Amino acid sequence: MPTLPPDLLPPILVLLRDRLGAACIDGAQEVAGGDTHRAARVETDRGPVFVKWNASDAAPMFDCEVRGLHKLRSADALRIPEPLGVVRTERWAAVAMEWIQPDRPTAAVAERLGRGLARLHAVRAPAYGLDHDNFIGRLPQPNAPSPSWVEFYRRPRLRFQIDLAHRSGRMDAGRLRRL
Repeated sequence: MPTLPPDLLPPILVLLRDRLGAACIDGAQEVAGGDTHRAARVETDRGPVFVKWNASDAAPMFDCEVRGLHKLRSADALRIPEPLGVVRTERWAAVAMEWIQPDRPTAAVAERLGRGLARLHAVRAPAYGLDHDNFIGRLPQPNAPSPSWVEFYRRPRLRFQIDLAHRSGRMDAGRLRRL
């Protein structure tokens, strides 16, 4: 099983044993899972699971992802994978979650997805934002709540990323002023 780092297998198996009752990992095949992390479909004696991993400093991103998945699942609008947990080793961090077999792309699937997204976006909250900060890729993403969508989008989303780009030398002062 060359896909997953060998020293990550034992803690993943412990997690899957605790959460699913899995006794063994039978194999893993790398799959698409994003631009930031590597991902695999991991076969167990209790069925497949989805695992994403990266260097150990990715653990906070995975912790935030688990919180976000729980929040999305609570809306009960779309089929969202159940997060199983985050594991860490000295070198690696990983998040495991329910494997959802992709549907063939059809008009009916697209319509179901569209209706689910509409239900998800109809969920109301007391403010725009979250009770915790998270990440956009590897970059921090503040989520200070705001009663106004415009203010939320302007400050924690755009302004923060613009300032971060400028401080890191990826945006010159002229563009910063224009923005």
